[in-house]
Amino acid sequence: MIVLCERGNVAFSEKINKFEANRGVAAIIFNNAASNFSGICDGSCTGDSPAISLSQANGQALRDNELGNSTTVESVVGAGVNGHFAISGTS
Repeated sequence: MIVLCERGNVAFSEKINKFEANRGVAAIIFNNAASNFSGICDGSCTGDSPAISLSQANGQALRDNELGNSTTVESVVGAGVNGHFAISGTS
């Protein structure tokens, strides 16, 4: 199961740990504001399942149009955010 959830009051790492505890294989977490965000586990994630963050618009489009359908989500490591990169769970 791939989990799609919206960012909110629960920490990114807590969302990751919860979906893994319930046998999720990956997480897509989209922002709750009209911008991008970079979620980090800050050493608190207990597993090794992949998780990505999306903008609010992209997450809402995925939720509204693709749930229950087969779709492809691609994560590409690129230039990073504000010159920062995520490497081996750090940022």
